[in-house]
Amino acid sequence: MEALHLQEEWVMRSSLPRTVGLVALGVIIGWGVPGLQAVGSKDPKRVDPPRIGYVNIAKVMRDYERSKQERTAIEKRREEFEEKFKAGKAEIERIQKEWQATRDPMARRALQEQALGEQRRIEATDTEATQVLTKMSNTAAVDAYGQIQTVLAELAKARCLDVIEVYPGTTHPKDGAAPSFATSMLQTPALMPFYLRPELDVTDEVIERLNKKFPAKP
Repeated sequence: MEALHLQEEWVMRSSLPRTVGLVALGVIIGWGVPGLQAVGSKDPKRVDPPRIGYVNIAKVMRDYERSKQERTAIEKRREEFEEKFKAGKAEIERIQKEWQATRDPMARRALQEQALGEQRRIEATDTEATQVLTKMSNTAAVDAYGQIQTVLAELAKARCLDVIEVYPGTTHPKDGAAPSFATSMLQTPALMPFYLRPELDVTDEVIERLNKKFPAKP
């Protein structure tokens, strides 16, 4: 019995250095002992799910008063140019009728000069219209974009949102049944939520903030 006990004690002592060595090796490589991690490795940074708000940009542009005011001004200017075009075309038609009614070469030559001058005025008006309307549209777009960005940033801070995404939705519920809208929903590569929980949609608050922070000009 005593010999057996001595033999077991010797076996345990002789295997101890090997066991310690394996533990040390496990600590070094990080997998030998459960719960231990390799030296030099970093804990993965946990990222909480983002809080996201959604904005129907089509509805914003419809109900944002200052933007509507700018669009109205652009439309009015376009109508003014269209009136000039109509007046110029009407004048050319009048000249053509006079030219057809007369056989006098001198009169016809004079009428041709008048028609040519009117045509040049129409072309100049077309060039002016393109430049003016393009500038007005570009300025309005840049201004609206900057104003919307400002309000979205403020809203994100106020609502503790990490992301605010915009989508070109309908401006009226009935528009959802229109073939043109269905086609755009299926083809547009931008963010298009087919379902959106109502409390995540902050469109109305964006409109309210825009109209308050950037009111229409008196």
